[in-house]
Amino acid sequence: MKRKYLELLVLAVCITVLTIICLMPEPEPLPPIPESQPLGSVEQQFKRDVKAMPVIETVTAEVEKEFTPKDDIPLEDCDQVSLYYICKVNKVPMAYALAIIETESNFDYYAVGSRGEVGLFQIHPINWERMKAQDIDVKCTTGNIEAGVMILKESLDRAQELDYATMIYKCGESRATELISEGVKLKTCETVALLTMKYEAILNEN
Repeated sequence: MKRKYLELLVLAVCITVLTIICLMPEPEPLPPIPESQPLGSVEQQFKRDVKAMPVIETVTAEVEKEFTPKDDIPLEDCDQVSLYYICKVNKVPMAYALAIIETESNFDYYAVGSRGEVGLFQIHPINWERMKAQDIDVKCTTGNIEAGVMILKESLDRAQELDYATMIYKCGESRATELISEGVKLKTCETVALLTMKYEAILNEN
């Protein structure tokens, strides 16, 4: 008798629970996860520095009005425009950037150094991860340009002087400081300085 009573009690509890579940309102569906598409390095640079820009093409058009690619610069026209814009954003003289490119890779897009350096600016593997963290791919042309100009900006900010900045770019800050303290200046500093003047003249041509 007691067993039958317990079975009825369990059945009643189950029916009550099911009734409560059925009467509960359905939960509102969660909003869909927005799709996101990774930005390319130049596009990301535009988004980062031109907050009110309606479309990227507008900025590109404005840059092209400011800068006309030069036949005497051995870079594709689109890469000259990218270099101009990225140098402008980072406040790095474009002529200086071109001098660094010539001494690093001689404008060889596919140059690979003895220590794994890649591209126009010969970006050393030691910088790859930190650039990747900023969505910059140093193995593509625009990413290599962006990375190179950013490192040049860091070098100029630390040095405040062209030769010292060149040495920091070429051999790192600690080694450059050590050489400067010993009164040693890399021969390439003079080459970079002369090339900077050469590219200043080209860029200033009408």
